[in-house]
Amino acid sequence: MSQNVPLRFGVLCNSYNFQRWQAEIIRDLLADGHQLELLIMNASTWKSSKNKKERIELPSNQLLYRVLYRFLYKPRWRKPVDMKAELKHIAAQACEIRKEGHREYFLSEDVTFIRNQELDFILRFGFNIIHGEILEAAKYGIWSFHHGDEQHYRGGPPGFWEIYESARLTGSVLQRLTPQLDSGVILKKGWFGTVKHSYSEQLDRIIGGSIPFVRQVCHDIITDNADYLNAPSSNTKAKIYRIPGNLKLLIFIQKIIRNRIVFQVKDLFMTEQWNIGVIDASPEKVAFNWKRYHGRVRWLSLPEANFFRADPFFFRAEGVPKIICERFNYRTTRGALELITLDGENQFKASDLALHGEKHFSFPFTFTNAGQIYCIPETSSNGRTDLYKFNQSNGQLEWQFTLIDKPLVDPTLVFFQNLWWLLATLPGNTSGALYVWFSSTLDGPFIAHPANPVKTDVRSSRPAGHFMILDGYLFRPAQNSSRTYGGSIVINQVISMTPNEYIEQQVIELKPDDDWIFSSGLHTISGDEKITLIDAKRYKFIPAATINKLKKKFTIIRK
Repeated sequence: MSQNVPLRFGVLCNSYNFQRWQAEIIRDLLADGHQLELLIMNASTWKSSKNKKERIELPSNQLLYRVLYRFLYKPRWRKPVDMKAELKHIAAQACEIRKEGHREYFLSEDVTFIRNQELDFILRFGFNIIHGEILEAAKYGIWSFHHGDEQHYRGGPPGFWEIYESARLTGSVLQRLTPQLDSGVILKKGWFGTVKHSYSEQLDRIIGGSIPFVRQVCHDIITDNADYLNAPSSNTKAKIYRIPGNLKLLIFIQKIIRNRIVFQVKDLFMTEQWNIGVIDASPEKVAFNWKRYHGRVRWLSLPEANFFRADPFFFRAEGVPKIICERFNYRTTRGALELITLDGENQFKASDLALHGEKHFSFPFTFTNAGQIYCIPETSSNGRTDLYKFNQSNGQLEWQFTLIDKPLVDPTLVFFQNLWWLLATLPGNTSGALYVWFSSTLDGPFIAHPANPVKTDVRSSRPAGHFMILDGYLFRPAQNSSRTYGGSIVINQVISMTPNEYIEQQVIELKPDDDWIFSSGLHTISGDEKITLIDAKRYKFIPAATINKLKKKFTIIRK
């Protein structure tokens, strides 16, 4: 199946007017060196759609959805983009279609012409429910997006019914079309937390998060890792959803308003308060025997008012047990890195700041190399990711160099198969997509994985602590933020981590105990052969936090 770059592709479209996400995919592919050979235009809409905004025609009992679609929501990824100037050198073929019910068939002569272009794949950014010979006109078929989880939501509108039915997750798939309606071959799939208080934000999340899928499939084809192209069609018997009638649309609006009020009130008056717990066993034992150990947590005492501790990492300096963690200040809304020395009972012996400043510091990932203790804190507000060395004489972190000139969120590092691997998420989608870089030396340069983001799943992307090794297998802890930020920890087994491929699968989920004082979330695990550190949260009214949030909201209103 492997093929040398570039891949040749065509685009099914209604005109030169694309939605922004579609234009971004085309530009992404062209920047990667792939060749757009043919625009397959819908003859019935090409001329009539020039310089006209997208329209949606619906019967009167769906009038309110038409109003919502055209006037009341404005997702940025659906804004129109005129690509005529960019694509004027690309051959365009106007194709007539024959309709049979809801299905559209291409004329045989058009199918023959398209097949003769020897395209590797065709993207469907236009037409409707296409059927017949056109489905086999390209080597790897026609690829189409369905912004929903086909196992639960077939039909449309995208992202709508998940809000209506209060679904925790919203899926999105790129599929190769088959003759069977709504049962294509799944090429890539992602999961996103449902944005229940905003339909525009919901669409932007699922549409924008799916943009890399096409480029990733192309990479898999080139590296001979795309056997899924010939997998069986999706086996789904999910309900087929339709455009809502006026009554259901009114109920939907009422739910959006209610959800927004609940979201704003909770955000304003209920603040996350994190704390650190200690368990006397290794992280591997704790993680793989969670039911046995989760009741043995000893919580450290909270710092003074207006502070919390989170993101704990454990190491030993000259045999002395240490915790380095984020110490967050509700008044300044910034975090510093705190160093805690433990006594024999794992209680506070001494505490001091190891790193602080005008910017926010958190998630102080620690590791040892050549006998030296290093730390990679999250410093995304600085616009880069830096490496620090721990000075054992004064307990301070000393800057060494910039690992990567990007603002990474919760960066983690592991040396595996003679390479250094740096894994993190990015600002803007801090919990939803995992990115990887690799280097032969610690001082870089770190090369972006060509399949980035290697994973799109709000349930198990964002790093949650040190890698674990058990029975020779590598495991990566990640945060599950599908229910709430840092709701639980998922342990993933790394199946393949190479410069061309990254595959992992979930094996265990660690959930907070309902009997804990801090029972609303769990998002970091680290330690050594004797001690495991975790952090967990609860929601609490904290006046300093509420005051800061009110100031921020009033500032936005004044602007």
